[in-house]
Amino acid sequence: MNSTPFERPRSKAWFRDMWAAAALGTMLAALLLGPPLRGAQASSAAPQASKRSPLELLQTAHTLFLQKDYEAAREYYLEVLPSFPRNFDILKNLAFCFYQRGPRGYAQAASYYAKAHEINPGSTEVTENLARCLISLNRAGEAADLFAKAAERPDAPAVAWKRAAETYVTANRPQQAERYYDAYLQRNPGDLGARAKLGDLYAHEKNYARAQEQYRLVLSSNPNYPDALLGLAHLASWQGQYEEGLQLFDRVLRLQRHNGEAQAGKAFALLWLDRYEEAQALFADLHQRHPHDSEIARGLEQTQAALHQKEFAAARRSGDTARLESLYQERLSKDPNDVTALRELAELTATPERCSESVKYSRQALSHSPGDPALELRLARSLILCQQYEEAIPRFQRVVAAKPNSLAAWAELGAVLLKARRTAEAAQAFQKVLQLNPQNSNAKVGLALSLAAEHKYDEALDR
Repeated sequence: MNSTPFERPRSKAWFRDMWAAAALGTMLAALLLGPPLRGAQASSAAPQASKRSPLELLQTAHTLFLQKDYEAAREYYLEVLPSFPRNFDILKNLAFCFYQRGPRGYAQAASYYAKAHEINPGSTEVTENLARCLISLNRAGEAADLFAKAAERPDAPAVAWKRAAETYVTANRPQQAERYYDAYLQRNPGDLGARAKLGDLYAHEKNYARAQEQYRLVLSSNPNYPDALLGLAHLASWQGQYEEGLQLFDRVLRLQRHNGEAQAGKAFALLWLDRYEEAQALFADLHQRHPHDSEIARGLEQTQAALHQKEFAAARRSGDTARLESLYQERLSKDPNDVTALRELAELTATPERCSESVKYSRQALSHSPGDPALELRLARSLILCQQYEEAIPRFQRVVAAKPNSLAAWAELGAVLLKARRTAEAAQAFQKVLQLNPQNSNAKVGLALSLAAEHKYDEALDR
């Protein structure tokens, strides 16, 4: 043996005992700690809690958490939580593990953050992450209340009031948002953005005086602050001061040429000032860039309708029926179910030469608006022009059934009955006209002709 003078030689039995003891220690450690964690395999391995103490599991969870292996850490935290149900760090870290899973984990994250918040309501991290989860779960009102409580803590920074106000805006609770913006601005009066947003809140509640006050305060510090100018532009437009609103929108666009809100506001101001061509060009450009914006689509539609009305009015004033017909044909090509266009085309083609076209348009209009007395009357008159008396008669009868006091409809029914040689019925129709208007000379003549055709000459002469 290679022993020194100071060592006692060791027997083989001694070495055998030491080896056995080391082997036993290794086996015990393995039983206590479980299999070693190795790379990605360790992250997905399930904890063997039955063979390890809660403190050992907790240490493993914390280690994995610090290594940002949140999925594996989550499993260990869930396993150890029943042993430490009121441990703030466990609840906070477990919540964060769920939070890292994105939308599919927000509900559970919110639950654990809420428990952690009960234990330590002063934790900024817990408050903010809990609020984010609640907002993502469409529970912005709860998030806002959370921020509000945090803001009212004695040691809360001024920005906490702003955060509460912003979240109340998200929750569509404007009165609370106004209160917290106002409290924030008392603590930080130089935040121009927050003051402009407070002005926006007042404006949308139609409290125009207070809104204007806030915008003016902003502009007194910065005359070219875009949000305040934009707010004043909207105020002017909403109160019918379109020229002033237009000038303010232009000021914003000189500062921010691609400001979509200012462009849309300008387009509406132009529409309300009857400057349709300019409005249409601006709305068309905006619609191309924002095809799903319903307000822009509505503005473009209104502008196009106004331009068409302008053209129709000009054609009517000049008596240009060909132009009118062309305009209505254009409308019909865009919408084959346009009842107004069909009715107007039926009127424009109501001549003996084009009566068949008039009948066609009238029938189409009635197919989209069945039972409409005005359309029934238009079709009946068109049928008379085409000398289709038998079909015209039931149309007139429907009109007088719907409007029993319509003198014109009864008179026209009597006339067509007379032309169809249904003289007895014609006489009844003319008598109805005379009941409504005893001095109607045309009805007297019609009744006399009907009676004469019935060989009631004495009665006819009395008329």
